Amino acid sequence: MAEMSREIIEERVVESYVALCKGFGLPISVVQEYRPEGEIHWLEEGALGWTVGLNTAHIPPQEGEAFLAYNVRKVLLPRLVLRTPRLVVRRVAQEDGEGLLPILSDPVGCDLDCCAPCRGEAFWELFQLFCQQETRYVLVEQAGGRVVGTLHLTPDPTRAVEAMELGYAIAPAHRRQGYAQEALEGVGALLQGKLGMELLTAGVLPENHPSARLLEKLGFSPEGVRRKAAWHEGRGQAVDLVYYILERT
Repeated sequence: MAEMSREIIEERVVESYVALCKGFGLPISVVQEYRPEGEIHWLEEGALGWTVGLNTAHIPPQEGEAFLAYNVRKVLLPRLVLRTPRLVVRRVAQEDGEGLLPILSDPVGCDLDCCAPCRGEAFWELFQLFCQQETRYVLVEQAGGRVVGTLHLTPDPTRAVEAMELGYAIAPAHRRQGYAQEALEGVGALLQGKLGMELLTAGVLPENHPSARLLEKLGFSPEGVRRKAAWHEGRGQAVDLVYYILERT
């Protein structure tokens, strides 16, 4: 019977994740059960919040926290509302259309983001796609409520560890005010400091020197050039990207 209730994650670790989610208004509970015939892990939403289930019959003790962190990310990231000194980072919502138009229609910014500037029907189609993406965020000024930029996270399945690729764009009128650095610092600290993300990556065009300098300032290291890494919608061709990485310490 003792084996049937075996726990692989210390109570203090579980409590830290529960407290983290509570701080974002997202109550969770963690269940560790020994089920030889059951699924490895599961996530259930109920009236009182989410339940993270971990099957200790199949998860090695040294991997328990990684499974817990993975499920907590699935709860938290699509519902993220993160406050930094000047910004609120939250998921794109229907009311953000006008705020995103200056970003998605800017020729210079779109070129550096490997996309084509869009307006009219094309913009609204892209905007609706953004609203559906669970880890596509807007950066909103706390003081004035203006949208000053976007940030998105994409899982990187090419890595042997848990990894996410970061992307961001700042509206032309709000560049060179430190918003990108502030948002990336806040999101990066959450992902790697509290949510167990082993690796953060970012790809930039070779000529995008400001982004390269910002990533290096944030502690990212240049990894190298990936040939034909992305399709550039605006240029109509595949382009090389310089990749930067930040490992969890």
